[in-house]
Amino acid sequence: MSFATQVKQSLCRINLKKDCCRRALLYGILLFAVDFDENRIRFITESDASSELTMKLLYDLYRIEGNLYVTEKKQTDEFGEVQKSHKITVSARADVKKLLFKLGYENGMNPGINRSLFTCENCRVSFLRGAFLSAGLITDPEHSYHLEIPVREDRIAQELIEMLEEAEVSAKLGSRKGQRMVYIKSSEQIETFLGYIGASEAFFEIMNQRIVKDALNNANRIRNCDTANLSKTVSASKTHTDAINELIKTGRLELLPPELKETALLRLEYPELSIKDFGLMFEPPISKSGVNHRLKKIMDFAQTK
Repeated sequence: MSFATQVKQSLCRINLKKDCCRRALLYGILLFAVDFDENRIRFITESDASSELTMKLLYDLYRIEGNLYVTEKKQTDEFGEVQKSHKITVSARADVKKLLFKLGYENGMNPGINRSLFTCENCRVSFLRGAFLSAGLITDPEHSYHLEIPVREDRIAQELIEMLEEAEVSAKLGSRKGQRMVYIKSSEQIETFLGYIGASEAFFEIMNQRIVKDALNNANRIRNCDTANLSKTVSASKTHTDAINELIKTGRLELLPPELKETALLRLEYPELSIKDFGLMFEPPISKSGVNHRLKKIMDFAQTK
């Protein structure tokens, strides 16, 4: 079962007691359906839970029996399950007229979102939940972060973005193959949206995935930084030991002052240490700048003939 299907199933299990919220939920489902006009209302989904919920809302609220058609697709999904398409239509003219009237379209089709239907503070939440149930797509957070809701009209898209902003969710308008869509790509914003519409399980799943990914990214950055630092240490150490070995080979090590000779011999003994750690080998320890000062003098002496 895909992540999107799991999210929609959990949303369909939310029990709404107020009729105004149930109406707002149905409105969100139908407004973002394939067809919503005076001629026909048609909702298509691959979620059996969304299909069942829509049929129930139509009948319980308005005693309208939608026509349900279920067909199996030839291809299976990524989990090997046979995909099914659930198509619900309301095509009887009397039922379409009745439904549009109940949803506030008695004076013709309004190109925007009819906010007059939202009579309590939870109606907007139910409407956005319905919009996602109807057309929402979301990727598995294990792979990427992306949530989108395809939209037919520009005005509906802009008003949807405004409603999301009121819920403190930042969304953008885009298009793919001529299809408008309101989309969210930030994991934090997707979490906020899912939490707002009541998808708590998905909210925590994305949060957990983000925490794991952040931890892995931090670990990789630290490892890469450590590798880079180690490479610098090895490179610098080789330069030091090559110069000191040359001094030994030419018998010039004995010409160094005692503290520089001690530093040179100790460096040969601990070539793998960073400058900071190397300074701790002295008794008493010397600072990083003190070590660099001594090594520079040794290198300068090695380069003189």
